[in-house]
Amino acid sequence: MVNNIYGKSLTFSDIEFKPRILGLEVSAEEILFVDPSYEFSAKKINLSVNVLKSIVGKRLFFEDISLSDGYINFLKESESNEQVNYFVKKYTLMDSKHVHWSSKV
Repeated sequence: MVNNIYGKSLTFSDIEFKPRILGLEVSAEEILFVDPSYEFSAKKINLSVNVLKSIVGKRLFFEDISLSDGYINFLKESESNEQVNYFVKKYTLMDSKHVHWSSKV
């Protein structure tokens, strides 16, 4: 299912989806997402999406995002005017000494 949506832009060693009463929990390991304007990598990511609040609020509502040993590299400025509208209630960086935010713009 994930490959049908993202094609070769998203790779991972393991991914698990758990439905919840109001949403969905996702856990992934060794994840790499490559977009023309940035790349994101993490050893492990856990996130919880509140589907009801996302629909009512017309934006992605993340209850929690936990990231372990990851980075984001901005490769170039995006030429797209489209932006994802989202809200993150809680964000946790684990092994933060290995989290890198860098720009190659």
